[in-house]
Amino acid sequence: MSDGRHQGTRGGQDEATSLPVARPGYGRLGVVAAGVVALALLFQFPAHALERRLGVLPVSEPFTELYFAHPTDLPARAGAGRLVSLPFVLDNREGRSYLYRWSVVAVAGTRRRLLERGSARVANGRSTLVPLEISGGRLSGSSTVEIRLERPTQSIDVHLADR
Repeated sequence: MSDGRHQGTRGGQDEATSLPVARPGYGRLGVVAAGVVALALLFQFPAHALERRLGVLPVSEPFTELYFAHPTDLPARAGAGRLVSLPFVLDNREGRSYLYRWSVVAVAGTRRRLLERGSARVANGRSTLVPLEISGGRLSGSSTVEIRLERPTQSIDVHLADR
C-alpha cells in the first residue's frame, strides 16, 4: 500500500515513510525529566549562585557593613563615673577574610581625642560583635563619639550630652 496515505504505525515507525513516530506521553516524560534536572541543580547550588553562573544576576560588589549592635539602646548622656556601652558590628561581605582596624574618637567642637583602637579579623560572609565600653570621664562635655574603620573607610557616630 504505497498510495501516500498514512497506513498506521508498526513498532514506532510509519509504514508508509519508515520515519519514527512520536508516541503519546513521551513529550510529557521529557518535560518531567527536565524539571527533575532543574530541581537537582537548584538543590545542588543556592539559587542566586546558579543564576550568577548563568549570567542572569550580576556579580555583587564586595562590601562591609558597620553598625551599632543595638541602636535603640544607645545612651544619650555620659558623665564621670559612668561606663558608656557602644557595641558595634562588623559584617564582612568582601569576598575574603578581612582584618578590620578601627578607632574610637571623641569629637567636641574642633578637638578630637583618640579613646580606643583595635582590630578584628572577620571571615567572609560572617559578622562579629565588638563589645566597646568607654568611661564617660574620658569625654569632655557634650561629645560625638565616632567609630571609624581605616579600610574600607566608614564611620558611625553617636552624640552624647554631658551628664
